[in-house]
Amino acid sequence: SFQSPWFSSLQVRAYRQEQPRDFFTDLTAAPNSHVLSDTVTRVRSMGLDAQITAVAARRHVLTYGINSYRDRHRETRLQVLQAGGVSTVLTRAPSVPNATFFNAGFFIQDQFEWSPRLRLQGGLRTDRYRLNASKTGNYDPAAFTVIQDSRTDTAWSGNLGASFAITEAWTATAHIARAFREPNLFERYFFGRGSLGNFFVPNPNLNPETSAQLDLSARFNRGPVRASVNYFLNNLNDMITTVPGT
Repeated sequence: SFQSPWFSSLQVRAYRQEQPRDFFTDLTAAPNSHVLSDTVTRVRSMGLDAQITAVAARRHVLTYGINSYRDRHRETRLQVLQAGGVSTVLTRAPSVPNATFFNAGFFIQDQFEWSPRLRLQGGLRTDRYRLNASKTGNYDPAAFTVIQDSRTDTAWSGNLGASFAITEAWTATAHIARAFREPNLFERYFFGRGSLGNFFVPNPNLNPETSAQLDLSARFNRGPVRASVNYFLNNLNDMITTVPGT
């Protein structure tokens, strides 16, 4: 802890981890025929989180900081067709190319006690995402034409909420927020058979998904009796999903 009201406490966390995964599937292609698929994925992650808490005034608690991480993705895959006692290699192409995903974000949040009955809270966050895909052994460069392209997106999200004590037993709350989701590596680049036998074609030019949420509630708490009623509204824009095609 520190003496400055704008720099009361500091928390810093750095991490590094590796996530290996071996995913094996056995799909029935026809009577007495099977497609065996073995996918080995390795993701190496490094990250840094720093958060500062500031008691700027008697009624204000300010929290701000940064988050940053980098994921390095590598994959190998082997698909074999077994039919009539004969094994045939279908492909050694990975489902996604080698790629690196980077994110850096800054956030700030303020909690303010307007009065003993009313508490306000608001926050704002900005993020920058970058995805770099590179040439990968056995990956068909004709699958799409932007395999070596980089994609960078900038986003902002925020929230604003209030809690009001109507009486000693009744409390009303309201909260509105904006969220942002960047398409992941598989949504942009997965090309090939899925675990259920589907064949997926990617969309490297996907736009980020955004949403706006509203939450209203009233709570009653007196003695052994507790009750609440809630209303939720969630509006999605550019929702990322799969659609059937040929």
